[in-house]
Amino acid sequence: MEKRNYMDDYLKLLTEATSTTSDRFEKLMTMLEKDKYFANFKAFAKVSSPTVKLNNTAITYNNKVVELYNLYKSKNMDFCDSDLIPVILDYFSKLLNEIEFYLTMLNHLIIKFKKFAITPKVLFKKYTAAHIVSIESFLIKCAAVDKIIFDFSIERDFAGILDEEKDFIKEREAFGDPEHKYPGAVFHNCNIELGLLGYAKEQGERYPLLTAEKKHIYSEELWDLIDEKKEMIQKKYINFPYVCWALKRCVDSFDDLMADAFEISFTEVDAVFMRLKQFDESAEVVDALGNLVVCYEHRIDLKLIRHELLSLNWLSKYDELVQKLEAGEYEDDNEEALDEFGMRISFEMK
Repeated sequence: MEKRNYMDDYLKLLTEATSTTSDRFEKLMTMLEKDKYFANFKAFAKVSSPTVKLNNTAITYNNKVVELYNLYKSKNMDFCDSDLIPVILDYFSKLLNEIEFYLTMLNHLIIKFKKFAITPKVLFKKYTAAHIVSIESFLIKCAAVDKIIFDFSIERDFAGILDEEKDFIKEREAFGDPEHKYPGAVFHNCNIELGLLGYAKEQGERYPLLTAEKKHIYSEELWDLIDEKKEMIQKKYINFPYVCWALKRCVDSFDDLMADAFEISFTEVDAVFMRLKQFDESAEVVDALGNLVVCYEHRIDLKLIRHELLSLNWLSKYDELVQKLEAGEYEDDNEEALDEFGMRISFEMK
């Protein structure tokens, strides 16, 4: 079974944020290096500080995420079902926000610097030197943040991360364990993961948690997939209204199936998702029609359903449907509001 990488979208959001950081960094480096004006004015103002090595922090961040992914893979652990990784990524996102602030300030400082430093004059030497120091102070801050991400190690920084991210962990507790079944679940799971990674002697099982971002991402994809399947069914069975109606109702029911699966585990969620992805109309049509007939209190004309199934070479499905209806295998669930067919229970056959 294909494993749903719920964190893919989460990482994409962070990647979108880092793309802005990357663009600003490239612009900054262009401004600093063009005509080497910054180095020239450092020499003019007799500022002898060593050159600050500045890396593109967006690239550093992406490389670190890949490094963490490979670490989890090497330990046969699921990076995308981790409770520790989101804590680390939230920590990184705050560092990226710092970088964004520093790059914004540098942009303003350099533009201002270029305006008054066009023509070197001794008169401006003192002012130039002070401005260069301001610029370099932000370059140093950017380099320091980059180094924090570059040097990050779960083994070395684990305790500090949990302390730094205690507010974020509390939020995840509320989302992941809304009924408070497992007090301190996120903190507990992070410690268990540390042991599984081989950095601690902690033993035990992780608590099953439903995190907000997991549920949101699954739900978004579910709705998209439901719309896609219904559109396909509409086109494929346009001349078979009962079959079309029943199968579209069946696809809609996956929303409720997913909600029930969420209450159990993400293994069940994956199973529901896979069933929808591999939706087989011929396998689903009997129960879809059976539920439809019972929902409308057997007022639907079975002869018309038989005609459609016969035209689709699914006559055996009709026999199966009748057997199940006579055995009372479908529950009466006639509580839905008017659907797209306006409660019509017979169709004009073309």
